[in-house]
Amino acid sequence: MKLRYILTSVVAACALFVGCQKETPNVLEEVQVSSSYVALPADGGSTTITVTAKESWSINSMPEWVTITPASGSAGETKVTFSAEKATETNEGTVYIECGGKKQTINIIQMTEKTETPVSTCAEVLAGPDSKTYRVTGAVTKITETATYGNFYINDGTGEVYIYGTKYQGQTKQAALEKLGVEVGDILTIEGPKTTYNGTVELVDVDVIKIVKSLLKVSPETISMPSKGGEAEIKIVCSGNGLDVKPQEEWISLANISVASDTTVVTLRIAENTADPRNGSVVVSTSIPGQESEITVAISQAGLSGTLATPFTVAQAIEYCKTLGSGSTSTEDFYIKGKVTKIQSQYGAQYGNGTFWISDDGTDEVSEDKKSTAAPDHDFEVYRALWLGNQKWTEGNSPISEGDEVIICGKLTLYNDLAETASGKAYVYSVNGITNDAEGLGSLAAPFTVKGAIAAAANAPTGVYFKGKISYVTSSGLFNANYGNATFWISEDGTNNGVAEDGKSTSATDLDFEVYRTLYLGNRKWVEGDTQIAVGDEVVVYGNLTVYNGISETASGKSCLYSLNGVTAEESAE
Repeated sequence: MKLRYILTSVVAACALFVGCQKETPNVLEEVQVSSSYVALPADGGSTTITVTAKESWSINSMPEWVTITPASGSAGETKVTFSAEKATETNEGTVYIECGGKKQTINIIQMTEKTETPVSTCAEVLAGPDSKTYRVTGAVTKITETATYGNFYINDGTGEVYIYGTKYQGQTKQAALEKLGVEVGDILTIEGPKTTYNGTVELVDVDVIKIVKSLLKVSPETISMPSKGGEAEIKIVCSGNGLDVKPQEEWISLANISVASDTTVVTLRIAENTADPRNGSVVVSTSIPGQESEITVAISQAGLSGTLATPFTVAQAIEYCKTLGSGSTSTEDFYIKGKVTKIQSQYGAQYGNGTFWISDDGTDEVSEDKKSTAAPDHDFEVYRALWLGNQKWTEGNSPISEGDEVIICGKLTLYNDLAETASGKAYVYSVNGITNDAEGLGSLAAPFTVKGAIAAAANAPTGVYFKGKISYVTSSGLFNANYGNATFWISEDGTNNGVAEDGKSTSATDLDFEVYRTLYLGNRKWVEGDTQIAVGDEVVVYGNLTVYNGISETASGKSCLYSLNGVTAEESAE
């Protein structure tokens, strides 16, 4: 749901300098501090924190106005004192404790007087520096977590900022949004420090300065409709003066509006869609003097099945073939999506085509000779289909494999009561999300190269294989007995093309792939005594691919090493 609010009056409140650090399971295991923010008295003085490190550490690039004693140390606990002379104006600075290749940030401030943080726009936050504290007023557009941290998005019309963590009575992890009664549509004034995490701008552990409740509550926030169309209801509770409901597309219209108690029920009529899937919206608005609320309810509608945008399932393709009658062939091409279960005739250079079976769930009841099935309502035969690009298969192309997820394009027929593609009138449109096998197919027989995995990740394929050489791994990214998984980067030849020092991002997203929290050989946790990974190792990985903040990676906990330097789990056990 997208919201826009126009505020004519905002009352700001005073807030102290606050901050936090985002918690992740593998961040800064090498060094920890009792406080990541140090406040020094305006009249001069000292503040002491505790540094706990696993190995030697040091502090570099200290501001001139502050003295830090000691500025280095060894493993264990060390008391570190920050001192400054009397200040004539507010001083702010940042230092970094370097330990084991990681940097722990400490922000230092010496305030001469308490000043109110000015209200910034979301656009200013997005463009501003990290570590600076911002105050923002905007509408809550989406709440992503309420039980502990209190995470949400805020939008003021100039942009949208992600809020990671909300304080309640000065404390974090208190389910603040629930306790404060914050809902989508409310206008909040919040304050907190900025950070950038994996490319996402965030304000972390914010204080809520003010809440202005929305004039509107709408349910549901989004509506999904089938291609055949129909009617859908939205329920609106309005505390403003008057209510305006405007469909934004011609295929959406108002069928009825009724009022029961304090709730307005709007019935929408959605026209049939005979083309590709489409998206539309209905704008609901109201106002009172000084405040206007406008909520956009998003409406998505499925398209005509059998298109590339909305392929037939195997079951749908079988049902369609039944409508053709025995021996009849469709006059138009259709797209079908399924998983390869049995291969009757593998692709080869002699004929350039292949014959195989597909189903929706990857199971089958195909006969031993692979020419028929005991489950004609479940198994579909792709018969003598051409290869990718609607071309004949030639030497150098990859073989198709059982388990591959394919999209088939072509004419359909019903032959001897079996649903299948018409002979020579269909082709494989894609395999495991890609339309060109130059970089592999994602199967064990033809694993993706790193470039192929990056290309396929946009389609979030599941259960695919890819290969490469380890190019970068931090000490915390190695396999360990605590979590049993590892996080590292691979490239085609083992070159680190742009991975950042902390191992969390890359500037070469087209060349570097992140293997994120992957399990060990045999899809099990790594234990002491197992071979450890190292830069230069050649790996084959099996699992699910995704794209997170523009980086292609394995889905967390949904992958494992298939082989390490050519050795599989079975071979390592011998």
